[in-house]
Amino acid sequence: MLRVGLLKNIAVYLFMALLCVQTLSIVTPVYGWLQRTIHRDFHWTYDWIDYGWSLDIPVDYYIAYAVIPLGERLHEGQRLYGTLVTTDDPYLKGLANALKSAAYREGYGYYDTANFILAFVQSLPYIPDDVSTPYDEFPKFPLETLIEGGGDCEDTSILYATLLKIIGYNVILISPPGHMMVGVAEYGGPPPTNAWYVEVNGVKYYLAETTGEGWRVGDAPDIVRGVTVSVVMITGEQLRPRPVDIPKLIEENKVLQQKYDELYQNYQDLSEEYNEIKQAYTTLNNDYTSLKNSYDYLQSSYQALSSEYEALKSSFNQLQIQHSQLQANYTSLHTEYNRINNLLQELDTKYQLLRGQYDELAQRHQKVLSELSTTTFMLNIYRFAFFSVIVIIITITILMIFGKKAKTTAFK
Repeated sequence: MLRVGLLKNIAVYLFMALLCVQTLSIVTPVYGWLQRTIHRDFHWTYDWIDYGWSLDIPVDYYIAYAVIPLGERLHEGQRLYGTLVTTDDPYLKGLANALKSAAYREGYGYYDTANFILAFVQSLPYIPDDVSTPYDEFPKFPLETLIEGGGDCEDTSILYATLLKIIGYNVILISPPGHMMVGVAEYGGPPPTNAWYVEVNGVKYYLAETTGEGWRVGDAPDIVRGVTVSVVMITGEQLRPRPVDIPKLIEENKVLQQKYDELYQNYQDLSEEYNEIKQAYTTLNNDYTSLKNSYDYLQSSYQALSSEYEALKSSFNQLQIQHSQLQANYTSLHTEYNRINNLLQELDTKYQLLRGQYDELAQRHQKVLSELSTTTFMLNIYRFAFFSVIVIIITITILMIFGKKAKTTAFK
């Protein structure tokens, strides 16, 4: 297991070294592999004055930092970022002392010098880890941040802490939730006005924001005010760069290139076979698609016919049952029909007999009606004559009565 882990680490280092060399070869001057250098120019402004500085760093020296894996940088998850404060690095020493000298020439004191160097660090662009590396969290060494031209809050805080530590400042790393800043220890003279600080072991450390321009020592963004922070002390323990034998890597790269060429030729041969197989596959796939479409159509037709057959079969069974029932009913009804037909004939004979009797009665009824009509007419005549006689009698009686009264009156 130890050998497998060692081989894995060597493979990772080799890959990262080759990747760095390939990337940097585009933007760096070439004087042979060991003389290849990385040139960087920096420009920043402080108190309305423009400053500039240049660095030339050998590629192999940069790679010596780049090959240190993430696990060691994070101390296997303990996140001891203080070990990334590489105060022994000669290039960082040269830069820190140059910045200190420039501040001294301007007559800057303790806090102004810290602000002057802070302005230099703030001039570097903010680059998230997931943009500049394959990881969501990948703390960089200060030299990496300078060469790669920027970093996130962790990277610029580590760089700023390193530069101040080199020139004698007492600093710590301060971590509010999801952020990192630097704490600059209080030192003589009046402190910054309205400054924000944390107190550790009786020492006040003023907050220094390294991302974004314009912040000074003691200033704090709103998002970190009044929140609980964790502190990372800088003990002096630091990770060292690991020199990389570039000529050896070149020789190994040649061997790998030869293997790559062989694999590439095999790839070309396989590609030709693949294209032939793909063409044959395309033809077969077209034939298969055509046959599948025909099969799907036939399957659909079969299912439709099968459904229709089942429906017809069910209807036939029902009709067969109804036919058997009707046949049985027909036999029964035919017997009943014969019986009723015989009764009908008997009834017809009786009907004919009754019809004759009915006709005879009808003739007699007409005769009676005729006689009744004559009788009714004569009865009406008699009635009229009777009423007429009664009226005449009544009239004569009345006249006789009134005539008698008239004679009696006359005699008087």
